[in-house]
Amino acid sequence: MKEMILIECELKVTKIPSVNQMYLTRRNGGRYLNPLVGEYIEEVQSQLPDKLEGIEKDLEYFKFKVIFKFRRNFWGRDIDNMLKATIDAIFKYYDLNDAWIKHIVVEKEELEGDDELVNFKLIKVFYEQT
Repeated sequence: MKEMILIECELKVTKIPSVNQMYLTRRNGGRYLNPLVGEYIEEVQSQLPDKLEGIEKDLEYFKFKVIFKFRRNFWGRDIDNMLKATIDAIFKYYDLNDAWIKHIVVEKEELEGDDELVNFKLIKVFYEQT
């Protein structure tokens, strides 16, 4: 197995949303994206590099490594709940299918101050054919 780092960057965001906040329910029972999550997605996408080199859509496997860095309610926020909006923002921006993620590493670190940061790597994985 070989790997190639496609993107490695750190993004400064207002607040990393939880998957529990992603959708709101209408009176008729329909669901829609929470505008706060939409703002987060736009904030993430505005800081991403424009292009990815070496991608063949729907033929790739990926590793996704992310470190969420924040202080607010550090011990009360589940790291797995913060993944969905972040993955959706990045993969949608590059028109990639997040179903092709085969491996995820996620951590959280406590920061001083009120900043919230998303530090991530998107890695293309080459598997040997048998």
